[in-house]
Formats: sequence, C-alpha cells, structure tokens
Amino acid sequence: MKWFTIGSLTLPASHLALILAFIAGGVFARLRYGKECADIYSNAVFLFIAVWKLSVVLFSFSLVLQAPMSLIYFNGGVKGVWLALLMNLLYSGWKWPREQMTALIFTWMVVVIAKEAALPILNGEFTLMLVIQLAGSLVFVTKWLNSLFNQSNRLILFTLWQIFFYSWNGQLFSMTVLAYSIVAIFWIWNERRESVG
Repeated sequence: MKWFTIGSLTLPASHLALILAFIAGGVFARLRYGKECADIYSNAVFLFIAVWKLSVVLFSFSLVLQAPMSLIYFNGGVKGVWLALLMNLLYSGWKWPREQMTALIFTWMVVVIAKEAALPILNGEFTLMLVIQLAGSLVFVTKWLNSLFNQSNRLILFTLWQIFFYSWNGQLFSMTVLAYSIVAIFWIWNERRESVG
C-alpha cells in the first residue's frame, strides 16, 4: 500500500481512493440528479467520515482520556468503518427521497466504480483485469440497460460483478466484499419494503 503526502497530511492510498470516490459520487449526484440529491449525498459522506473518525471515543475511550489530541490522529479503525457504514445506511434510508431510489443506487455504483478505479491506479497496479472490471461496471450505470433490468436486479448484478473480481483475486471474504453485499442487501430490502408498504 502506497502512502501519499498532501501538504502536511499523509494518507494511505485506500483513504485517498475513498476521498476521490466520494468526490466522484458527489459530482455525479449533482450533475445527474440535482441539488437535493447532492446535498443529501454530501451530508451522508460527512456523516460517514465524522462517525468513523470520532468512533475512536467509543472503541478506545481510555486512550482519548489519556491523550485528547488522539482524536486528531486516530480513528475508529475497522469497527469505526462498520459503525459509520451502519449510520450512513440509516441516514440515507431516512433522508433520501423514495421517488429517487434510482439516484441513490446509481450514485452508490459510481462511488464503487471510482474507488475500484482509483485504488489500483494509486498503488500502481493497473491491469487488464481492472480494465475488464471497470468496463463491465460502467455498463451497469448506462441507460440502455433500463429496459432489461429494474434497479434492484441491476444492483444485484453490479454487486456480483464486483464480488467476482474480488474472488478472482482471492479476496472473496474481504471486508470490501462484505460491505458491498450489505449495502446491496439493505437497499434492495429498503426498496422492496417501500414498494410493498
């Protein structure tokens, strides 16, 4: 994993890739779906980062008591990511307009595509398999699939496409695959719950 220095800030490639993915998602939401969706999206991103960063208080309270400045330097780690993901799903499910679930799902797909593109490029691991993965991923956000699949089926296929490439690389049981799966299951459940109720 490479590290990048931006001014006095040093970030691992994974954090920088996630920041770039969040920016790509925000630009996509703003350009394609308007200000309301972009505002909710940016609030969700802020919530994710804040919960992840401040969750160090929950998971390492004694450290924060001994050194309050640790809030600046540390984060909640893996537990913090899961807590931030949970809070983000709950917030987005509550705030995102029901009639614009397609916008939410497509914005999520753009974030995943941007992250999957940025991380290997930042690490200098650009391969033919990555090109195939990204090309296939982009097909799922194009309009010409609208007549073939509804948004839930498209999200399922998109998630399975990502899982296929993670399994190809021997990472089938990685945190990323679990996170992608949880997000897809949550949004499909949420969409079907809304359509039934």
